Amino acid sequence: MWNCTTCGLRRVAPRSALYRTGRPARPTLEDALATCSQATLDLIASFQHAVIGDLMKKTFAAAEFLAARRILVTGGVAANRELRARFTAEATRRDLRVSFPTLALSTDNAAMIAAAAWPRFLNEEFAQSDLSADPSLALGA
Repeated sequence: MWNCTTCGLRRVAPRSALYRTGRPARPTLEDALATCSQATLDLIASFQHAVIGDLMKKTFAAAEFLAARRILVTGGVAANRELRARFTAEATRRDLRVSFPTLALSTDNAAMIAAAAWPRFLNEEFAQSDLSADPSLALGA
């Protein structure tokens, strides 16, 4: 089952499934929707629509500026169904080709960084507390 708490969903595993299978039950979309108010659902949908609109505006402006004929949408955002539909429709309208990786390959950068960090975590290799973000660092550096 899902609990909706101030615009965020928190997963709560039903005990029966946990005892029966050793794994938490996977809630359905209907479970999640049933626990949220319509106002929360409207807020979530509005935020998604606005973010996708902003991404489209910037992406298609860059494509026009660069006279690009193709667009490749990658990363975790590429798994979003609304984004895929809206990008595809706009690309078609502009006579551009748009491509997306398969859903299995549409991964979030945070997940990739976590996977890369896992062996270091297990070896208790931690960064100094004064480490700051540096997007140019290479993995393994």
